[in-house]
Amino acid sequence: MRVSFSAFCLSWKAALLILLLALAARTVHLTADPPKDLCWSLGVFFDEGVYNHNARNQLLFGEWRLDEWNDFYYSAVSTWVKYEVMRVIGVGRAQIRLISIAYSMLSLLFLYLAAKESYGRRAGLIALLLFSANYLSTMYARLGMQDTQTLTIFIVGFYCWQRGLNRLTGEGKQWGVWMALAGIFIFLSYTYKNLFLYLLPTPFAA
Repeated sequence: MRVSFSAFCLSWKAALLILLLALAARTVHLTADPPKDLCWSLGVFFDEGVYNHNARNQLLFGEWRLDEWNDFYYSAVSTWVKYEVMRVIGVGRAQIRLISIAYSMLSLLFLYLAAKESYGRRAGLIALLLFSANYLSTMYARLGMQDTQTLTIFIVGFYCWQRGLNRLTGEGKQWGVWMALAGIFIFLSYTYKNLFLYLLPTPFAA
C-alpha cells in the first residue's frame, strides 16, 4: 500500500490532481471581488476594465480607440489575445478572468515541467504544489490583469532555458533552438507589461 501511494505521488496522476485542484480554487465564485488585503493599491478593484478596454471596445463598438486610454500601447500582444478569446466566449468580467486563469494554469504546467526537467519529478511536483497553493498567485490568477499573464510567459521562457541548458553538451544544435525560444519568450514577457518605459521619463520631463 505504501509503495503504491509513493508511486502515485510521483506519477503524472498526482500532477494532474494538483492542477485540477488549482483550477477549482481559481474558478470558484469567479466574479467575486478580490480580498481587500491583496494589495496596498485599490487598482485590483478596477484595473481589470482598463487592461481589457480596447478589446472590449472593438468587439462591442467596432472601434479600438474611444478615449485617451489605449492598452494596446501598453501590451499589444496581450490585447490581441484577449480580443480573439473574447470574440469566441463573449465580453464580461467572468470572461476576462477566465483568460487570466488559463494563463495561470499554463504557468503551473510549465513550472512543473521546468523543475522536472532539471531536478526530477519529485522537485517538479513540490514546485507545482507550492506554486499552485500560493495565496498571491491564486488571487491574482482570478483577476483579469496583466500580472499573471506576464509571469506565465516568463515561466515558459524559463522552461525553454532549462531545456537548452540540459542539452548544451549534447550532440546537435537542439540546445540553440531552446535557448532562442527562451530569449523570445523572455522578451515577450516584457511586452506584456511595459508601461514603465513611458512612466520613468515623466518626472524628469515635468
